[in-house]
Amino acid sequence: MKEKRHCCFFLALVVCGSVLVTDCSGGGGLSGGLVSSGTNTSGTNTYAFDDEFSANSLDTTNWVALNRPGDSSNNELQYFLPSNVTLSNGLLNITSKVDSSQTGYSYTSGMIQWKSFNFTYGTIEVRAKMAGGQGTWPTIWLLGYNCQQSNINSADNVSPCSWPDAGSEEIDIAEIKGAELTTVWNNLIRAGNVYTCTPTTTDVSNNWHVYSLVWAPGSLTWKIDGATTCQTSSNVPTTPLFLLISTAIGGNGGGTVNNSTLPQTLSVDYVRVTSP
Repeated sequence: MKEKRHCCFFLALVVCGSVLVTDCSGGGGLSGGLVSSGTNTSGTNTYAFDDEFSANSLDTTNWVALNRPGDSSNNELQYFLPSNVTLSNGLLNITSKVDSSQTGYSYTSGMIQWKSFNFTYGTIEVRAKMAGGQGTWPTIWLLGYNCQQSNINSADNVSPCSWPDAGSEEIDIAEIKGAELTTVWNNLIRAGNVYTCTPTTTDVSNNWHVYSLVWAPGSLTWKIDGATTCQTSSNVPTTPLFLLISTAIGGNGGGTVNNSTLPQTLSVDYVRVTSP
């Protein structure tokens, strides 16, 4: 496959666990990506999973676009529709909008998750430009594989999913809350323990960033554009995790919604997983 290459100037300032990163704010994906959950080679890199989103539609052998309500326990206001997930010009786009087409809901948005692929240890990288506006809650996150099948149909803990117990834990690679568009939440929620770190960067709705998680036995390291933002060695998962990319609306993370700022789009250039 043809590797995407992006030219930019990079500046990182790390102070007391926070990082200020300047990334290129230019456009999205380039052509030529190979989509597969197998092992792919891009240049000198070999990936356990690689999607460059260069097709015309979501690869349903690798991904599921959810068709269900959001998580009511978070007071989310949206219904997730597959039609809000589109591919164009080498980008995956998740659109959040004012839409009362679903009974009982005033908003629709999108969420995708890996259909069957999951991994234990390695590096995951997602190049994305987040949804902006007032009231969106975009997140690039991981869940324990016990939740992989049940989450497609329900946000509730349906056996064997038991969030956030081991095997059903959550890692937020990049979470944006309350329209704070220069603050990125890095979280680990596992077995009643919570680790949170909130680095700052340039406006995530106007600038492209590469959000990464390096997962090794006994350690988790979060990065933005290659610069380390957060690290922990406590309560590190030891069993497989799967990826989700979503934008919720309102609720505990989105806050008050300003309809005049919608629609908004979360765009993803690529998802890559490198084995350890």
